[in-house]
Amino acid sequence: ANTKLYVKSNKSGNNTDYKTGEKCSYKNVLVLFTRINNFADNYHTKVHLDNGTGYYLTNGTLKQIKWSKGNSNSPFKITDLSGNNVEFSAGNTYVCIPPVSNKDKTVIS
Repeated sequence: ANTKLYVKSNKSGNNTDYKTGEKCSYKNVLVLFTRINNFADNYHTKVHLDNGTGYYLTNGTLKQIKWSKGNSNSPFKITDLSGNNVEFSAGNTYVCIPPVSNKDKTVIS
């Protein structure tokens, strides 16, 4: 059945909900590429949430986006490449924040 939802998976297969055992699926997917590096202690990770590029997927479409965020209390701002605000489809959203160094390796299918 075509549910018009995106199913989350990785190299080992589809991800499932711990309680229900059902495949994890989402109406909207945001992929926000950013810089990620280790702090000097090599134990903690720094995720730079200032700005970047990415993808917004919904209803079988993929849109290239720009994103930005001010301080820790500020919301994310998601725009298309021309700077227009992106309107989200109603429904749940999965947000993925991979390192920008993985952008060329990212597969969306």
